Amino acid sequence: MHTPTTPSTMQGDEVSLNKYYIPIDSYEGRHRYDPKATWTKEEEQSLIRKLDIRVCAYCCLMFFALQIDRSNITQALSDNFPTDLGMNTNDYNTGGFIPDVILYLSYFYKSKELPIRLSFFWGAYGCTYIISAFLAFGILHLRGHEGLAGWQWLFALEGSLTALIGIVSW
Repeated sequence: MHTPTTPSTMQGDEVSLNKYYIPIDSYEGRHRYDPKATWTKEEEQSLIRKLDIRVCAYCCLMFFALQIDRSNITQALSDNFPTDLGMNTNDYNTGGFIPDVILYLSYFYKSKELPIRLSFFWGAYGCTYIISAFLAFGILHLRGHEGLAGWQWLFALEGSLTALIGIVSW
């Protein structure tokens, strides 16, 4: 047994508030809830490193894939995408991935740990636009190759990358 150096997040007066923090009975992890649990600083740091690799990194990678797809639409607009399909800009839209991921990350990180992880997340956002712009520049020049428009090549090639990331993340 080790001597805990960091008690659980519930201490002193907060223990009396325990009834407000207990998960509902139907919660799948209810049996794991222990307000008296303790851990060492080293154990906590080890867990945070694992979460950074297993949770935060995948969230950033999935966000990268999402932004590639969003960027594809923007880049495809410059290659007659709407005209070729008889569409206008009101005919497509994107979903609510960002709020979902922020909520998901908040399940794993404390309020003091979350901002740096969100900076990684938003860093992936910025990097995606740079990388996808360079890729799109080259891919859109494939217009006419094999009888396909540049935007079709863009969706096929970068969409394959997104599909691969989705499969790995599943």
